[in-house]
Amino acid sequence: MSQSQVQAQKAAVSLQKRIAELVEDNRRLAYEREYFDRLTENAMGILPQVVYHVEALSDSTRKYIARVDRAKVRKESINEVRFGSTPSAPPLDTALRRRGLPELEHSLNKNDKEQA
Repeated sequence: MSQSQVQAQKAAVSLQKRIAELVEDNRRLAYEREYFDRLTENAMGILPQVVYHVEALSDSTRKYIARVDRAKVRKESINEVRFGSTPSAPPLDTALRRRGLPELEHSLNKNDKEQA
């Protein structure tokens, strides 16, 4: 074989390898395109549900913020709004007496007498 034939064969082998690489890349890209098309289709199917839930969450957040703003206007703490307690909560000693804790009530009464 002459030198030019050897170079031509090397060039042909090189071209065949490159063509095989390109075919493989094309196959991989086609698979990825199909995969992303399916993902996009699934996402588009889920999107209305996501929008619905975001709107519901946004509405709940707006209502909560309005409650907090009203609480600030009435000078209530955020905990009172969050847990739904009354704006004019009784003092601690009254609350403990209502719960029927006699030993605490006794110590509170003793403290009241000492302060008086």
